[in-house]
Amino acid sequence: MHKGIIFDLDDTLLDRSESFGKFLELFMEQYFNSLPPSKKNQYIEIIKKIDNYGYTKKEETFNQLRETFTWEVKPELDELMEFYFINYVQCAILMEHTIELLEFCKQNNYKLGLVTNGRNQIQYGKIDLLKIRDYFDAIVVSEEAGVKKPSQQIFQLALARLELKPHEAIFVGDHPKNDILGASQVGMKTIWVDKNQKWDESLNVIPVKTVKKLNELIVIIKDEMYDGR
Repeated sequence: MHKGIIFDLDDTLLDRSESFGKFLELFMEQYFNSLPPSKKNQYIEIIKKIDNYGYTKKEETFNQLRETFTWEVKPELDELMEFYFINYVQCAILMEHTIELLEFCKQNNYKLGLVTNGRNQIQYGKIDLLKIRDYFDAIVVSEEAGVKKPSQQIFQLALARLELKPHEAIFVGDHPKNDILGASQVGMKTIWVDKNQKWDESLNVIPVKTVKKLNELIVIIKDEMYDGR
């Protein structure tokens, strides 16, 4: 029986698609409010494609937008980055069943960790806005760690802070390479959240379970608790 569960953040506990969509509404209102709805929707789809679920660096995303779109007054990159930093955090939306899952884990004495790639200001900002920081015994953000998933070091850092060995923890995440491969290489068992990332058939790892919704995890944990008795 596992003693701890370590989670990814975006598209695992946080609904990144819904959060970014909410941010894009603010972005269009700020910079393209005079466009007809059909043109706004076209721009939104272009932004989503460039953004690639957050895996394109923000500077690159906004630089591409500066060159791709027709602006009334073209903003500087610094202005767009500032708008993102101020507003995106405020748009954070939890995945359905997140609190239910975290409450269940804590009630059953699991140590909980969070490992996420990103900038401290954004990731901690979302965590605090959503009021989930206190659920975790250890949080590791790649900017402060100086290393990012799928590097083994970031998983090892989380395990060390939780005082757990790899076989004592399970990792839950949505990205086949960053989450499932990365955690597996450290020796953790994994659960894949099938959200927006397609499975990479070239990977030589297999998650122990695949879920589409977080309440499925509660059932998996209950089964493990029963089997462990």
